[in-house]
Amino acid sequence: MTTRKRAVIYTRISKDRNGESLAVDRQEKACRKLAKLAEMEVVDIFTDNDISAYNGKRRDGFEDMLVAIESGRADVVLCQHTDRLYRRLADLVRLCQAGPNLLIKTIQGGDLDLSTSTGKMLAQILGSVQEQESAHHSERRKSAYVQRAELGVFHNQGNRSFGYTRDGQPIEPEATMYRDAVADLLEGTSLRAIARQWNASGVTTTVAGATRKLKGKEYVVKGVWSSTRIRRLLLNPRYAGIKTHLGKEVETQANWTPLIDEETYRRVVAELSDPTRLKVTSFEKKHVGSGVYVCGVCGAPMQISFPGPGRSQGRKYVCSAHSCVIRGGDPVDDYVENLVVERLSRPDAGLLIAERGVDVGKLQDQRAGWVTKLDRLVDLLDDGTLDGPKARRRAAEYKAEINKIDSQLAQAARTSPTAALLAAGKELRMRWPKLTAGVRGEIISEIATVTINRCGKGKRFDPHAVVDGKVVLDVQWKVDSP
Repeated sequence: MTTRKRAVIYTRISKDRNGESLAVDRQEKACRKLAKLAEMEVVDIFTDNDISAYNGKRRDGFEDMLVAIESGRADVVLCQHTDRLYRRLADLVRLCQAGPNLLIKTIQGGDLDLSTSTGKMLAQILGSVQEQESAHHSERRKSAYVQRAELGVFHNQGNRSFGYTRDGQPIEPEATMYRDAVADLLEGTSLRAIARQWNASGVTTTVAGATRKLKGKEYVVKGVWSSTRIRRLLLNPRYAGIKTHLGKEVETQANWTPLIDEETYRRVVAELSDPTRLKVTSFEKKHVGSGVYVCGVCGAPMQISFPGPGRSQGRKYVCSAHSCVIRGGDPVDDYVENLVVERLSRPDAGLLIAERGVDVGKLQDQRAGWVTKLDRLVDLLDDGTLDGPKARRRAAEYKAEINKIDSQLAQAARTSPTAALLAAGKELRMRWPKLTAGVRGEIISEIATVTINRCGKGKRFDPHAVVDGKVVLDVQWKVDSP
């Protein structure tokens, strides 16, 4: 037998749950001890941490090792067991091609000399056993996934789901942040704005601090929120208590507490799936009345202005055409917003948008009717009135109607931000300050015309004062208000 002394060490683990690489470190230590006993020189070490040898995904360490063997740098591979090195016969074939005279020395499985027919046969037998073992394990795992889906069990392998503990219990402040993000989205807030708010709050994604590898280099995940991550989170049916398997919804009762109801989730899906939705917002208004309030002298829109050094502090609304009117921004916004919120809190607030063809209440009533019909199917199925196939067909019809109404509700929210806010009901006053300045401005513009008139030089701002026959701050509802 040819003496072979140049060895490489190969270590691998399929799942490194804590990201500390402890298992591969132990393997390397044991392999170095084996090399010392065999009086071999370790010329290189190759590692694949947290990656399977069965699913066919590229293993960078394995690929680099093949190059080293093929180039003649090494003629021995040291590893814990052959199942660390290969679990598919296809990978064994590549090892044989890279090093026809390769010797595989293992700590737990003995030696395999690929230069001999017996060595190759034993390697193939072990490879077949390992491949079958992995396939059988995969079958058991898939069967368990199906069973958990049918039972409605909270499934949380890998990274923890934002808003939940690993056993499916809501966790604060994440759960409240999720609910607020849903409400903000339906009221017109962009995904980018939500991501910016979350990043400012200091709450990171659940993978923050984890170690990842990119192009052979390790890095630490910062856990920063982006519009893409927020979108993926809001579209996850888990938060509405909807169980899925292989991307399809499973009709079973979830055993965890949903953060939002199914109706709200369907509206979110309709909103984010609409092709007319603006995908990127490069500019978002920061001031409620900018472009919304109008000058009482020339009728031009008011714009925001900040005083220069040495002048009185505070932002001001200024006539964009001729600077006809200049008024402090904060007192104007406070007065207008309080007036609008008070009006929208009245029972007849729906009249303000009735002429725009938006009837959110009617749509919600229709949806409730279809949901009731869907619930009755269960009773009809239980008492034998309907068989399974008929019940499924009817359920599909009812769900199609519900989805159609959800799309209309989402469209109503985009067409009328006021309609989306009115849907908050008793929580309207609490929701208002959480809206972006741009959305609040859109609501004001939709239901009222706000005119800023002159109040006279040296006079203190009084929105109710009348100067030259005009109210200083004149708010006129676009639909007559009782």
